[in-house]
Amino acid sequence: MTRSFFNSIFAKRKFIYIACLCLSITACSPGFIYKNLSWMIFWYVDDYVTLNDEQEVKFINMVKETLAWHKQQELPRYRQFLQGVHDKLDQPLNEDDINDMQDFMTVAFQTLQQYIAPTILPLFKTLNAEQQQTFWAEIDRKQVKYEKERLSKSNEEYANDLNERYRAFSERLLGALTEDQEVLIANRVNNAIRADDVWLKSRRAWLSNIKTQSEQPTDDWQARVQAAWLDRDPNYSTEEQLTIHKRDKQARQLLLAVVNSRTDKQNEHFKKFIRDWQGKFARWQE
Repeated sequence: MTRSFFNSIFAKRKFIYIACLCLSITACSPGFIYKNLSWMIFWYVDDYVTLNDEQEVKFINMVKETLAWHKQQELPRYRQFLQGVHDKLDQPLNEDDINDMQDFMTVAFQTLQQYIAPTILPLFKTLNAEQQQTFWAEIDRKQVKYEKERLSKSNEEYANDLNERYRAFSERLLGALTEDQEVLIANRVNNAIRADDVWLKSRRAWLSNIKTQSEQPTDDWQARVQAAWLDRDPNYSTEEQLTIHKRDKQARQLLLAVVNSRTDKQNEHFKKFIRDWQGKFARWQE
């Protein structure tokens, strides 16, 4: 995958971040969210398709099994990764450090996706014609909504939204920002390269391929649908690849500039932020 670091953080479609989405709109603690994620994901999926009783049981069991695996296999890796970041904070970070963060998040998502696919696809195959029609109609409705919301924004609106997102994320890591850091972010986002149309075009093509493969009832149905689902890397044109590369580089450079401008107080906040999440991951394993 070639998504930017910030796209990895903010992409709402990713299963692993549904907990963060729930947390952002409720007053619940992260531990409560994680431990009760099975029914919260069911609530999320219900926006797309209504499952019958048998399908509900299979889906809930699948989610519980996935969470059990995730707790035992993945959370320890997250804690170890965070420790590595923590250990580097007494000195300036470099571009390789930022790339390592992006690579870790990409691999974490791919690992989760590969674990889920063989379990969720047999359940998807049990959907009747009406359920499948409802599912894909909702997928298409949301895609149209994304396109309308994102592509209708002026460059100024886009920059303002980006500014809010960068500031909010930076404040989570560092605490209150200095005036210079706020100016740095504002100046950088005003020159940000837009890739909304490229990403949305890629997303639509990806979803269309999954739908096409799922509608062909052949003996290798699961293998084909799984391959289409896991093959998220878009076939960008040379020009589109250049646009994405420049956008990703801008995002990494901005993150690096903000983090490396941290004060001693902000550095301690960053370390505490990491230790707090390490502690949460440890408790969630219990």
